[in-house]
Amino acid sequence: MERLDDLRASKRIHIASPVEVATADREAQQCAVAVNVSLGGLLLSPTPPLAVGSPCRLAFHPSGEGDGRDILVEGTVVRKGPQGAAIRFARQLDHRTFEAVAKQSGPTAGGSILRHYRDYFRVSQQKDHAAAERLLHVSPQRFRSICLTTLLVSIPVAALPVWALRDSITTVPNWLKVSLSFVYAGAWLFIVQPSIDLLIFRFRKDKRKA
Repeated sequence: MERLDDLRASKRIHIASPVEVATADREAQQCAVAVNVSLGGLLLSPTPPLAVGSPCRLAFHPSGEGDGRDILVEGTVVRKGPQGAAIRFARQLDHRTFEAVAKQSGPTAGGSILRHYRDYFRVSQQKDHAAAERLLHVSPQRFRSICLTTLLVSIPVAALPVWALRDSITTVPNWLKVSLSFVYAGAWLFIVQPSIDLLIFRFRKDKRKA
């Protein structure tokens, strides 16, 4: 991604930011991805079911930047094609809003990883996993099935090294065994399994793009 200092000089910034698209009256709404953005418009994929000339509302969800409020933009569908739908903004973005939108492509690798983990646990805490499509690019049903599958696979895999080392840990004090078991289980539940799930989500996303 380009440095923010150079954004003003750039005509179009390539991003991969989730965005909610709604009709002007908000009767219909769906999730899409902003492929690129400029001060005057953006390209969306997949193409929303809106006719050319239709007004629409766009909502970006900043990932921990600034005050965290949604960025709301009004626009019109001006072109549709194999690459997606081109949206022209009703009003050109000011530079501050443009930079906030452009940041969503992930300013640093570390920030991107932490954001994905945060989004993963945010979705997992929702009863219906409604934000899975917007934050992780998978359907709520797919999110549940992948998480359940990796959990069932993780249990025997996590138990395997404990079984293999059972003879060498007999001399370890019980209190230490209990403490280590909680640490080990926590590492699998909060680090290893989420990492596997996120890799699967990423693989599915890249496969759809191919």
